Amino acid sequence: MTDKAVINLDRTITLTNLEVVYTQFVAALDTSSTIEINAKAVDKIDTAGIQLLCLVRKEIDSQVGEVYWVEPSDSLIRSAELLGVKEELHL
Repeated sequence: MTDKAVINLDRTITLTNLEVVYTQFVAALDTSSTIEINAKAVDKIDTAGIQLLCLVRKEIDSQVGEVYWVEPSDSLIRSAELLGVKEELHL
């Protein structure tokens, strides 16, 4: 496994493009237990997108790995707060 995998999230994380985002996370988790998520570009994220991020967080926690957020956008933080998962995501 490598030291760290980097995921650069797109502007929109919704049900329509979730498969692409999921594939990025699966590939990252196959190579590293430490994930750096660059979320500064996220402008729109729906409940499915937040659920995926929670799933990734739980998976990394189960592997005793780490998640590092790089500049999570206000939209991402606001959505996580509205859904009550800001603390779970460690934002």
